Amino acid sequence: MSLLVVKRKPLLSHFLKQRSIVNKRRNFAQKPYFVTTPIFYVNADEHGLKVQKAAESQRLKPIELCDKNSSRFKHLCECFHISNDDFIRTSEERHRTTVEAFWNVIDSNGYIYKDSYKGWYCASDEAFVSELNIGEVKKDSESIKVSLESGNPVEWCEEQNYMFPLSSFKDKLLNWMLSDTERVKPKKFYDYLVHMIKETTKDISISRPSSRIHWGIRVPGDDTQTIYVWLDALINYLTVCGYPNHHNSLWPANCHVIGKDILKFHGLYWPAFLLAAGINLPERIVCHSHWTIDELKMSKSKGNVIDPFAMANTYTSEGFRYYLYLNDELANCYGNLLNRCSAATINKSQCYPSTPKYGLFYNNQFKTLVDELETLSDECKTHFEDANFYLGVDAIVHCLRNGNKLFQEFKPWELVKNENEKETLDCVIYTIFETLRICSILLQPIIPLLTERVLTKLNIPKNERTWNHAKPCFLPTVHGKNKSLGGGPQQFGSHEGEEVASVSSYLFGSGDRFGSGDVFGLD
Repeated sequence: MSLLVVKRKPLLSHFLKQRSIVNKRRNFAQKPYFVTTPIFYVNADEHGLKVQKAAESQRLKPIELCDKNSSRFKHLCECFHISNDDFIRTSEERHRTTVEAFWNVIDSNGYIYKDSYKGWYCASDEAFVSELNIGEVKKDSESIKVSLESGNPVEWCEEQNYMFPLSSFKDKLLNWMLSDTERVKPKKFYDYLVHMIKETTKDISISRPSSRIHWGIRVPGDDTQTIYVWLDALINYLTVCGYPNHHNSLWPANCHVIGKDILKFHGLYWPAFLLAAGINLPERIVCHSHWTIDELKMSKSKGNVIDPFAMANTYTSEGFRYYLYLNDELANCYGNLLNRCSAATINKSQCYPSTPKYGLFYNNQFKTLVDELETLSDECKTHFEDANFYLGVDAIVHCLRNGNKLFQEFKPWELVKNENEKETLDCVIYTIFETLRICSILLQPIIPLLTERVLTKLNIPKNERTWNHAKPCFLPTVHGKNKSLGGGPQQFGSHEGEEVASVSSYLFGSGDRFGSGDVFGLD
């Protein structure tokens, strides 16, 4: 389950990790229910002050702005093959009904009271900020107070709101975290959240005056107050699960995928709200850092944001997505390896050879690659389950490099000329095809379209492409008989000098290659 931005059009950060996680589970026979919800990355969903102001600045009604940007997010899912089960908008009637039901439950359980609230309020973040997190900066020769967490300006605010006793859930939240040290990944965010919970001493406001924020869901029975946008937003997870009557089969969520700037809301507020309602807590939170360019966080105000649609149009969606992990390693290792071993000049019978004599595998040149492949699926499983996809991809590409190295060392273009070397040639081709088969299965969450083409070329049945099929390596193909390759033309070209160019053409289209000056990173 993941949250997306609706205040403005989609940016680079909105698709990458969530897409990999859900595809990992789909391809390898797990059953996620993936919900793509258009919610602003800090504090606003389709409701709230930020959306309200953004609409006013564009002379639009809030719902008109939401309609426009939500359609862009739906297109983002289609463009980058993000396979979501539901696309819920918090302006929908089904969500309003769920929010009202949830409010009434925690109210009847005695966890809502009304009181005056005062403190430093950040309009950009739509949240009150504690005194400890307030600093001063110079702007236009004047000192202004800002949130130390986001850098956004704050102002002193006093108003009557409905309150939630967050501090009374401190011990339960701490026990929830300490009962599983992998509750939040990576560990640095786990440690940060534990510290945040320990420092929790105050209750929080869960409503705002409707006179100030009219774009939202009214408090049941009190039209003068609008429900706090983050309480509203987080409940969307329950809306798609059918709360309050039909959610048990889909809840609790096994994983929330979030950016680090909304960890407080998912790791502190949300579980406290759920405890107040008597609902089970999520199992895991995967928290990622922010994309940067030249060590600066991407920001519309800085003019350094990346439009994923523009990148997809120029480089294709597959090429851009893979670039974010490994640049053009794919063209150099993956497609090149398939081209070489399926070329008619080397693989004259166009087959996937049966298992050759195992004695050849004890040759050191084979053994290194064989040993790596036999443990590769376990290594990737560990990295992928920890949401460290780049480490898993690194391990896969390392095997592909060794496959190319093996090909170069044995020179099959020379072996094919000598009938006495047929067994060695078959062993090389078989080993390379096994390398491609295993790596393709494991790369499916990252580049599903391209891996499907490679596995089809290798004539691997669709029911033999799950994670479990990557583990048994170097087994007889078709009971010891050679297996024909898939039909159709060569997937990436067939001429030695055109291999990388043709793979690049498939991945990146007609656009220029990414230059070394394009420095992406994570903060």
